[in-house]
Amino acid sequence: LVAGRPRPVQRCIDLALRHLLMIPADQRFVTYDRPERRWQGDPALPQGLLRVDFIIGFALTLRRDLALREPFDDGLVGSSIAEDLDASYRFGRHGLLAIAPDALIHHLEAAAGRDRRRVNAALALLNIAYFLRRHSQRQGRDLARYALWYLRMTLAELPKDLAGGRWDLPQFRGALLAGRNLPALLRQPRAALPAWYQDLQTRLMTGALPGPSQNDATAPDTGANG
Repeated sequence: LVAGRPRPVQRCIDLALRHLLMIPADQRFVTYDRPERRWQGDPALPQGLLRVDFIIGFALTLRRDLALREPFDDGLVGSSIAEDLDASYRFGRHGLLAIAPDALIHHLEAAAGRDRRRVNAALALLNIAYFLRRHSQRQGRDLARYALWYLRMTLAELPKDLAGGRWDLPQFRGALLAGRNLPALLRQPRAALPAWYQDLQTRLMTGALPGPSQNDATAPDTGANG
């Protein structure tokens, strides 16, 4: 999008993507570790690799022992939005994260792998609050940062809807839906949080309370970004 354009144009595009639309991965996550929990070793990387703070799931490989030490969060169900950002952020406690910018990846996406757009937008915001509530050791500080981030993300959904011709504003309404559920999420004790949040996600995705025979594995998928 920016390659080959004049530098002032590149800066404007980067500003819009990063701060107006909140597109890059590092803008769609709120960190929660204390500095001393992050890896403090040699930052040098082999030539051709680029250090990053997050890695998207379809581009991720890692050692088995690290995957077992920092597993993907078991409190997410359905699309599990941002689980790769959270997991890769925790991988960064144990070493450097890096990408090979010249590597080619063929990413196959399942058509029914995402929920409806409004619910998708809500879960993208709620999942980050869930990560903070579960992992942060500085709840007051990090939740204040989240509040500002939530406001920016909510405002970012409006131009996305308008640019896509979605006049019913599903992503913006999804952000508001997340806001209505945030107080209950933040009141949950940590020990009970994963089970409670699984239930909330299921109710949001299905529009109904889960029945006795329905769980996160059997809850129906409502289809792709409809």
